[in-house]
Order: sequence, then C-alpha cells, then structure tokens
Amino acid sequence: MLITIAWRNIWRSRARSLVIIGAIVLGVWALAFITSWITGIGDTYVAEIINNQTSHIQIHTQTFLEENESEFVIPNSEEVLESVKRTEGVKFVVPRIIASGIINSPRASKGVMIKAIDPKGEAEVTDLKGKIKEGEYFDNNQRNAILIGQALADKLKIKVGKKISLQYQDMEGELTGQVYRIIGLYSTGNTPLDERIVYTRINDFSPVFKNNGNYHEMAVVLNDIEDTRTIAKGLQIVHNDVKVQTYKEVQPMIKLFETQFQATGGVITFIVMIALIFGIINTMLMAVLERVKELGVLMAVGMNRIKIFGMIVLETLMLSLVGLPVGVLLGFITVTYLNKYGIDLSAYEDSLAEYGMNSMIYPSIDSSFYLSVSVAVFFTALLASLYPAFKATRLRPIEAINKI
Repeated sequence: MLITIAWRNIWRSRARSLVIIGAIVLGVWALAFITSWITGIGDTYVAEIINNQTSHIQIHTQTFLEENESEFVIPNSEEVLESVKRTEGVKFVVPRIIASGIINSPRASKGVMIKAIDPKGEAEVTDLKGKIKEGEYFDNNQRNAILIGQALADKLKIKVGKKISLQYQDMEGELTGQVYRIIGLYSTGNTPLDERIVYTRINDFSPVFKNNGNYHEMAVVLNDIEDTRTIAKGLQIVHNDVKVQTYKEVQPMIKLFETQFQATGGVITFIVMIALIFGIINTMLMAVLERVKELGVLMAVGMNRIKIFGMIVLETLMLSLVGLPVGVLLGFITVTYLNKYGIDLSAYEDSLAEYGMNSMIYPSIDSSFYLSVSVAVFFTALLASLYPAFKATRLRPIEAINKI
C-alpha cells in the first residue's frame, strides 16, 4: 500500500517530477558520454603508440636502453628472433637496426633516428604502410630507398624523388654515410615523431653499417593485448640476457595518461552526483512543505513516523528508478553510435598532432559502467531522500493540520 501511495504522490506534481526525472536522465547520459569520450581518447592514444611506435612488446639489450649506442646489439639476434616467433601468443615479430645520424638535403640538415627495417614484416607490425601520404612504400626493389616524415620533408624543403644523404657512425665507430632517394612521405599524426624518424631497408643499410646480422630492437605484436604482461614475463625468463619491455614500460607516459583520465572521470562523476543530490533534496523538500496538512492528517489517523519516512524515501527512489533506465538507454545508444562512426576532430588535426593524437576519436565504454552508475544514482537518491524524509517526520499533527 505504501508503494502505491508513493507512486501516486510523485505524479501529483507532474511538472516537478518530470524536471527531476529529466535531470537524472541528463546526468546519466552525460556521464556515459563523458566517460566514453575520455576512454575513447585514451584508447586512441594508446593504439596510436602501439601501432606507430612500440608494438605490444619490445626487446633490446639493457646497455642499449641506457647508452643508446649502436654497438650494443642483441647477442645471437637471429636465434632470439626465431625463438620469439615460436612463442605461443606471438603474432608477428620484426627486427630493426637503429642508429642516430644526420640527414642532409641541399637546403638543410637535421638530426634523425635511422630505423633500418624489413619492409614486409614491418607492414604487419606497424601501420607505417598505411601512413604514406605521398609516394609509395617499399613495394619495389629500388636500392637505397628511404621514407621520411612529411613534417621532416617540409623542414628540409625536399620532395619525393629527390636524393638526400645520411651520415652516421657504423658498428666500428667510423663515420660513414650513404645517399638515398626519397620514395615516400609518411604522416603518423604525431609531428615530433614524424620529424625525428626515417626508415630504410635493412638490406641497404646493413652492409655499410657492419652489424654482422645482429639487431638493436625487436618489435613484437601479440594476438591479444591482454596477454602482453604474461608473454613479456615468459620471454624475459627465457632470454635473461636481454631486456623485454611491454608498451607501458617503453612509454611510461601511458600509465600517467590512464591514471589522469581515471581521476578526471571520477571527479566528473562526483560533480554530477553532488548536483543530483541537491536537485533531489530541493524537489523533495518542496513536496514535503506543500503537503504539510496532508502529512498531518495521515499522522493523526494513525500512520506512524517510520511509514511517513519510508513513503518519502520511496517517492525519491521511484523518481530515480524512472529516470535511470531512460538515461542508461540513451547513453548506450549514443556511445554505440559514436563508437561505430567516431567523432571527427580534423578541424583541430594540426594541434592534436603536436601531442601525438589522432583526429578521429571513437568513444567506448566498459559494460560495467552501466551497473556502477546505476548503483551510484540509486544510493545518491537514497542519500538525498534522508533529509526531506526526516523533515516530514518532525511535523506535529495538530500544528500541521492547522497550518495555513
């Protein structure tokens, strides 16, 4: 009976009830959108780093990581490479030779990182081939071909088809160099990265660099990103003379990024819940004050204070239970649509590129969010109902009935 009375009471002032229901719907929808937006940005950022820089796992020697000198190659590189390929859960692994050098064009020079790669394998591990904006990938057998970033080409004032020279120290410490022809310009959307890294074939670079078949880096892509930590630990045990790192260890900023976004999401949720609390308290307090005489009559005919308290609490919870499913449904529809089609921020592409961000954001959200936000809204409504309900129980029947 108490539930029936509470349900009828919330519709006696339809406009006010709809306002608070609308506030709950809007709050839940906004939380779903903002949380998915933050998650989408984080996922896009991490995916760009994995696809263009780190892969899931990288292997180097500890001394190479500390000194960044070309002489510190992975010992018995070919054996390590074959062993990693046979590891369960590994999808692809590619070797790289890394050297610091200077790129010279007729008009300018710049310090760069040279990455000598196996073009076919690299296309499986990174999205470099898909990032070519002008020219072509290493699809032909042209000797001494090189890919440079579009941002670097702009600084060097050079185009596809032109020749450049690379100067660097070989494995024996001697200064040497080669002349290359630019076959393509790439753009990862990360301007600092595009200005810093150039790519050439291992077969062209290795004879001059004199690395004797050894490599500085191995990039590993897994079948499932969730297995990254487990497989990295296993590889480290098997190959204890090298350093095996996950993408989070290679790029510590990822951890900071994720922590900051989680904190931001928590703060936004807290703000929305606080706003809901005050909105619900205000609405229910008005409802109590408007019904002083009615509540006095109910007390006079025998309804005790516990039932009065329960009736006000039930009214508040019913308002939230009406608004909550609608908000969750709208949030789910919005996130599903945006996750499929994305949000295009190409108008801010140049600014985002400075921070290594992609201009297409695909909002996403974990299914557990809807359960957690439902629980949060329920307890927020429960907490907000306590003061108005307590206020109602403090009424004195005779004074309430005679109140003008």
